[in-house]
Amino acid sequence: MDSTEKRLVQWFLTNRTGVSSKAIVAAITGCNYKPITRPCTPKDVSDFQRCLVLLTHIPEWKDRLFEVAGRYPEWKPFVDGWADLEELYSEERASVWASKTYQRLQALNDEAMHILGWRRVSQGHWMKA
Repeated sequence: MDSTEKRLVQWFLTNRTGVSSKAIVAAITGCNYKPITRPCTPKDVSDFQRCLVLLTHIPEWKDRLFEVAGRYPEWKPFVDGWADLEELYSEERASVWASKTYQRLQALNDEAMHILGWRRVSQGHWMKA
C-alpha cells in the first residue's frame, strides 16, 4: 500500500465522511460511486469540514479538485470558489455557526442545482426544468 492509499484509509477510519467527500474520492481515484443525493456537493459547514479533513489527509488532491467537476458537473462552482470558501471558513472557524460560510455554500448549491437542470420554484423547492 502506497502513502496515498494509507492516508486515504486513515481518513476513512476517522468516520468523518459524507456524500461530498466521497464524491471527491471517487472522482480522483476513478472508483465507481453513485451518490445517494445530487448535487453531491457540500450542503452545510459540517459537510464542507468533512471535505477539508479529507484534503488535510491527502493535501495533494486539492490541486486535483478540477477532476471532481469533470465527473460531477455540479462541483464546478465549488472548485472555482474553493480558495474563497476555505478563507471564509478559516475566518469563521471560531464562530459557532459560521453563518457567512453557510450562506456561501447555499449560494453555490443553488448554482449546482441549476447546472443539474433544476429551477427554484420557492424557498427550498425545486422543479426539474
